[in-house]
Amino acid sequence: MSIEKNSADGAAPQSKLDLAEMNEMISFYATNIAPELTKLKNTRFPDIDHNIPDATSAWISFAEIEKFIANNRATGEANGVRIYYGVHTRDSFPGDPSKNQKGLHNIILVPTSSGTQPPTYMNSKNIVEVTAAVTDSREINMNTVTTNTGYALDHATLCPPFCSNT
Repeated sequence: MSIEKNSADGAAPQSKLDLAEMNEMISFYATNIAPELTKLKNTRFPDIDHNIPDATSAWISFAEIEKFIANNRATGEANGVRIYYGVHTRDSFPGDPSKNQKGLHNIILVPTSSGTQPPTYMNSKNIVEVTAAVTDSREINMNTVTTNTGYALDHATLCPPFCSNT
């Protein structure tokens, strides 16, 4: 991984992930973690199609990310994003089990604000309330809601079930 200098806005240095390291990380996850998550998913959600393995990736268009950033910046406060891991607990496509995401894990983007501090993980607080995530004492300060005026995003397309065989 190569690291560039800090940006002018005080944000953390930009890192470029080496492609070999990236592929090693993805491969390790797919081989060692994803199968265990699928077993757990099938145990916790007995009413879903057990032939669909747990998601191994999530996709969001640049346009959706840019809209998320623009709408949250419009609050006058947002200057970062915290990414939470979650699990779909409801049928996402009732009536079409082949597209159902129930039981699959997902990513949830939550806008943050660091106020007058440089935007870093530790300086940033969620703009929307994330009550379920505050089980770890290290998260409590980060989850202090500043205004509850932004919005979160979880419209990532999951693979599986939405992926081709190519």
